[in-house]
Amino acid sequence: PVTLTLSLGMRQGEVAGLKWEDYTDNYLFVRAEYTLNKDGRYEYQERTKSSAGFRIIEVTDNVKEMLDKAEHKSEFISPMRPNSVLKAYHKILRNNGLPEYRMHDNRHSNATIMHAYGVPDKYAMQRLGQSSNSMLKRVYQHLEKEKIKETSKLMSDVFNNLSHKTKSDINE
Repeated sequence: PVTLTLSLGMRQGEVAGLKWEDYTDNYLFVRAEYTLNKDGRYEYQERTKSSAGFRIIEVTDNVKEMLDKAEHKSEFISPMRPNSVLKAYHKILRNNGLPEYRMHDNRHSNATIMHAYGVPDKYAMQRLGQSSNSMLKRVYQHLEKEKIKETSKLMSDVFNNLSHKTKSDINE
């Protein structure tokens, strides 16, 4: 579940709702989720958070290898419910001296990585199952320190060159 949220940008409930029948060759068909009901219990629902959530995602090589080797213990790819996954994830993080991130933070990381690699918003939205880019830009895409430095250097170079050209033009 952690790998799917990070490498494919899936929601935790979408991962929990994946059935083996949703995995074909190199693709996952996202069409259901496990979500909390009004009584505060997780339940399987044959729907996604929004219509944009229904999508087909091509899996990465490492995800394909992981899925192809996995035991089919139930009809679900991950037999663990979201709350159990989160507890296990936090234990792994603690045991490795890392802060307790939310599973959803992996989705943010995926969006930030797509942004850093220049994936156009429309394609990032499709992969993440979002219907508008406002959420993508406002919530999911985070700034990277290295990109901030690169942008700063680029703009300094641009204006230094413009300034140099202007001074040369005046002197001529």
